[in-house]
Amino acid sequence: MEKIYLIGKTISQDLEYKETYELMAKWESTLKGIGLEVVNPLKLFSEQTPPKAAQRQVLEGLIECGSVFLLNNWNETAWGRIEFQIAHLMGYEIFTENDRHFLQNMAEAMQAATPLSDIPEESSNT
Repeated sequence: MEKIYLIGKTISQDLEYKETYELMAKWESTLKGIGLEVVNPLKLFSEQTPPKAAQRQVLEGLIECGSVFLLNNWNETAWGRIEFQIAHLMGYEIFTENDRHFLQNMAEAMQAATPLSDIPEESSNT
């Protein structure tokens, strides 16, 4: 499988989005733990990066992937919906937090033996 890109509520790095960053970090760790190469858009730019440059870097990160993983809060911002539309138009495989069978199958396929109990619980933002 090609790289998988995380899509969540990622408008800015304001403190109000702390839960999203923690959730993205958990999913990044989980997906890496089952052998996937993960692109976390929050790691593609710094707080000092001007907004247009950050958007460009995020789009470049998305384009280099072949699938996306939607956090339950992905559609709470226009940017998350834009990323989803791009992925959909490009024919990417799209997975969600609710695709627990996908995660278990990937863990088995990658022989990482990540039990479902190690997969983060669904977020309350649906």
